Amino acid sequence: HESGGVEMAATLDLRTWLLPALTELAIADAPRLGTADGAPTGIVVDARGLPFEPSLVPSISTVDAQPVLRANLLAPALDARAAPVVYVTDPADPRAFKRAGARPLFSRAVSADGAALVLAPGGSLSPSAVVSGLVAARRVVIVIDP
Repeated sequence: HESGGVEMAATLDLRTWLLPALTELAIADAPRLGTADGAPTGIVVDARGLPFEPSLVPSISTVDAQPVLRANLLAPALDARAAPVVYVTDPADPRAFKRAGARPLFSRAVSADGAALVLAPGGSLSPSAVVSGLVAARRVVIVIDP
């Protein structure tokens, strides 16, 4: 440029900057995940077909506005670079299995507003100790459109 300025295109890993800040918001107790045979290992929410906008910490609630996922429901991560959720475009993606395990609870989102999802009524993701533990442990996968 004539002014001496320069234009650059760069990639910046936002996890380096944003995840440490999330630590201040993540105040849930350390999770105690079930170890019994058949215990759920994670959460998978199908948000395909909705105008959902992925974010570092999306908001997930039930139809009657009960919170399922919020920043304050997360436990501080052992690894400060561990994202609260993993986004995939196919539930069979190996990253989904790595995060949610072999026996995840499944739910379908019925509406989205920005980074907020509302779950279908009657699903398995109503607030409970099991769901809270999985959320606190960051065992959440959201399936989105490509």
